[in-house]
Amino acid sequence: MSAEQFLGIDLGTTNSVAVLLGGDRATPVRTADGGALLPSVVRFDGRGKVAVGARARRFLDEDPDNTRSEFKRLMGSGRRLAFPAAKLEKTPEELSALVLSTLRTNAERALGFAPDAAVVTVPALFELPQTRATSEAARLAGFSRVEHLQEPVASALTAGWNRGEDAAPWLVYDLGGGTFDVSLLETREGVLRVVDHDGDNFLGGRDMDSRLLDHVLGKLAEVHGRAFSRSDPAFTAALRRLRIACEDAKIDLAAGDDASVSLPDPIRVDGDEYEVDVPLRLKELDALVTPIVDRTVDICLRLLERQGLSPAGVARVVLVGGPTVMPVLRTRLHERLAIALALDVDPMTAVAEGAARFASERGLAARVAAAPAATAKGDTAAVRSVKAWLQYPSVSGDLFPFVVGRVEPRSIDKVRFEREDGAFRSTDETIGEDGSFVVQLELVARATTTFRLVASRAGEAVPVEPAAVTLRHGISLGDPLLSRTIGIALADGTVAVYFERGAPLPSRKTFRLRTSFTAHPGQQSSAISVPVVQGEAEFARLCRLVGRIDIRSEMLSAPLAAGSPVDVVLELDRGGRLTGTAHVPDQGVTFPGVLVLATPDATVDELREQVGRVRANVELLYADPSIAELGQKKLSAIDERLLDVDGELEAAAGGDLDALEKLRRLLIDMDARVGEVEALRTWPALESEALRVVSWAVHWVSRAGSDMERRTLEEAMRSLERARAVKSVSDYGKRLRTIERLGDAVVVRDEDGLRRLFDEATTRMGEMRDPRAGRQHVEEGRRALAANDTAGARKALYAAWKLLPPPEEVRAKAHGSGVER
Repeated sequence: MSAEQFLGIDLGTTNSVAVLLGGDRATPVRTADGGALLPSVVRFDGRGKVAVGARARRFLDEDPDNTRSEFKRLMGSGRRLAFPAAKLEKTPEELSALVLSTLRTNAERALGFAPDAAVVTVPALFELPQTRATSEAARLAGFSRVEHLQEPVASALTAGWNRGEDAAPWLVYDLGGGTFDVSLLETREGVLRVVDHDGDNFLGGRDMDSRLLDHVLGKLAEVHGRAFSRSDPAFTAALRRLRIACEDAKIDLAAGDDASVSLPDPIRVDGDEYEVDVPLRLKELDALVTPIVDRTVDICLRLLERQGLSPAGVARVVLVGGPTVMPVLRTRLHERLAIALALDVDPMTAVAEGAARFASERGLAARVAAAPAATAKGDTAAVRSVKAWLQYPSVSGDLFPFVVGRVEPRSIDKVRFEREDGAFRSTDETIGEDGSFVVQLELVARATTTFRLVASRAGEAVPVEPAAVTLRHGISLGDPLLSRTIGIALADGTVAVYFERGAPLPSRKTFRLRTSFTAHPGQQSSAISVPVVQGEAEFARLCRLVGRIDIRSEMLSAPLAAGSPVDVVLELDRGGRLTGTAHVPDQGVTFPGVLVLATPDATVDELREQVGRVRANVELLYADPSIAELGQKKLSAIDERLLDVDGELEAAAGGDLDALEKLRRLLIDMDARVGEVEALRTWPALESEALRVVSWAVHWVSRAGSDMERRTLEEAMRSLERARAVKSVSDYGKRLRTIERLGDAVVVRDEDGLRRLFDEATTRMGEMRDPRAGRQHVEEGRRALAANDTAGARKALYAAWKLLPPPEEVRAKAHGSGVER
C-alpha cells in the first residue's frame, strides 16, 4: 500500500465503518467476515471474553443480558452498563472503545501496521459530554492522536469536495440508526463551506423500528387476545427479539412489497408461549414511518428558513445513512422539498470516506512519525519516555489554539511547550490527577510552527513522546462547531452567553460579573453559586444546567460584599472538554468549577411526573383565550411530540436505558416549547411595554442622540416590527432591549435625563441592598449635576442602580445564581 495512508472512522449507532485513503482512492476496511459494516455491538461471556461486531450481534437474541448495542446514544451520560455473566460494568465510551479497537485491528491487517491516528466522526448535534466521551473512547482504543469531524461535513467531503459546483447551496441529509443531522453547505471556487446545520440527536432508524414494533405488538394482541406492553419488565427479552425481527423486515421491504415479522421460536411471557408471524406490507410500513420522515423534512425546512432560503434555492440533497435507501423516504423528500437527490455516494460509507479525506487535508497520516530518541545529559536517555495522547488542530484559524493531552497519571508533574524560534514558551502546566492537561499555544501568523514538549517529574526532565507537534495557522475546513450555546445563568433569570451555538472550538472567554448578595466567611448558606447552562433559550430556567462554580464561604478571608467583581472564565477545548473558574480579585482567590456536562439523573417515576405536568400545562394553554392562532399551532406540535414521549416512557419503564435518555431529552425540549407558548400570554403586556420603551427612546435619541444613533434606532425599530409580525416573544424582547439600551446610552448624556433617573432611584431606595449607600450615591450625583459634572453624575447613578438586587423568586428559577452583570 501507499506509504501515506489516512484513516477515517464513522462510529455509528447501529454500524461502524472505517475507510482508508491512499492518494485519491478510498477503500473500506473489511471486517472479519469480509463486509464493510461492523455492527456496533459488544458481548461479554461468563469467562469475561469479549465479542464485537457480527459475532456479538448474534447474541442480541440469545443472550440479551450480556450483549449491548446502541450505546452511542448514551455516550457522555455517566451510565454504566452491566454484563452479569462476567460480573462486569462498562461505560458507553468503554464499549465504543472496543468497537474502535476492532476497526483499528481490521485496518492493521490492511496496512501492515497498527494505525495510531485517525479522524473519528460525531453527529453535528452531539453535545459536549458526548464529544468528549468519543475522544476518550478513541484513546482507550489505542489511538495516540484523534480529531473529530461532524458527520454531515464528512459526507459533504465525499459528495462534493473537488467537484465543480456553482454557488447554489445544497443539503446533506444524514439519517442514521439513532441520529438525524442536516447541514446546509455551499461550494465556491472549490472551497467547501458549512453555512448552518440542524438535527435531532434522538431521531433515526431506531424510531422507525419502534413504530413498527408497536404495530406488531398490536397485531399480536389481536391474534392472541392479550396485551403486550413495552413497560412490562417480564417482556423485555421478547422485545429485543421482536425489535431485531422488525429491523430485518424493514430491510426486506426496501426491495419488495411484502415481508413478515417472524421468529423461528415462540416468545415466552409469564410462562406462556406465543408464535410470532405478522405479515407486513410496504404500504403499512410507509404509513408508519412517514411521520418520522416528515419530522426530518420539518427540520430541513426550519434550517432553510433560518437562512432565509426556500427549497427552490437549493441545488441538491445528499443522502447518507441506511434508512435513506427506503423508497418512501426518497418519495417524501421529493414531494415536500422538490430538490434533486444526489444518489452517487454510498450512504453507508460516505461518512467514513469523508473522515479519511479530512485526515488527508489535515496531514493526519495513520502512522504518526516516531519521536527522536532522548539525548539529555548523563543517563537521561535511558529513562523510559512517557507517551502523551494529544489532541490539537493541524490547521487553525486561531493564533492561540489549545493542545489537550493526557499521560499516565503520576508519570510526570508538569509539561510546557516551547516554540522552535524561541519567541514563545507556554506556562508550566500542572498535570491533573487523571493525567490530563490543557496548554494554550501561540502560532506564527500564516506559517507552520513546531513546538517542543518539555516534561518533568520532581524537577527532573522526562522524555516524552511525541517530542514535538506542528501546527499551521490559516483557514481550516470543518473546525469543530459548538452544538449548543453555553453561558452563565444570571440572578435576573437571563443568560450571559459565552459561546454561541456554531462557534468554532477551541475557545476561551472571560466575563466580569458581580455578586448579587453578600457572602460571609464560614457561613455555608451564603456561598455564591455560578451556574453554567447549555441551551438556546433566552431564560436560564429553560436551559440545561451542566455544572456550577461555587464561591465557597470557607475560602473567604473577609466578607464578600454584594456587587463585588467576579471574573468568570470558561474554556472549551477541541475535544469538548469544558473547564471553568471564578476569580475574586478583591481577595485574590480562585475557585474551580465542577462542570460535569451530563444530563441530570431522574427516575422513571420522576420523569412520569414531569410528563404529567407538561400535559397539564398544555391543556391549560389550550383553554386560555389569550393564546392566539400561532400559539395553538405550537401546542399542536407539542401534542405530536407528546405521543413520542408516551412511547419512550413506556419503554423506559420496561428497562430500556436508551429510551430513558431520549425521554429526558424530549422533556427538555417540551419544557422549552411550552415556555414559548406561555410567553405568548405576555404579548399584550410586552406590546404595552414596547410602546413605553420606544416612545421613551425616540424622545431621548431625537433630543440628544447623534446621527448614527438615530439611524441605529430606525433599524432597531424595523427589526422590532419584523419580530412582532411573526409573534416571536424572544426576538421581540431582544430587539426591545436593544432599543432600551440605546435610549439608556443617550439619556445619561443629558442633564435633564439624569435628573429624572435620580428621581426614580430615590423612589426605589428602600429596595436597595444598602439604602444608606444608595442615598449617598444619589446625593453625590445631584451635587455633580449642580457642578455640571455629567461624568461624575453618571458614575453615581450607576453605583446607585447596582444596589438593586433581582427578585428572589427569579434568582431561584435561574438555578440559584448568585451573580449579575
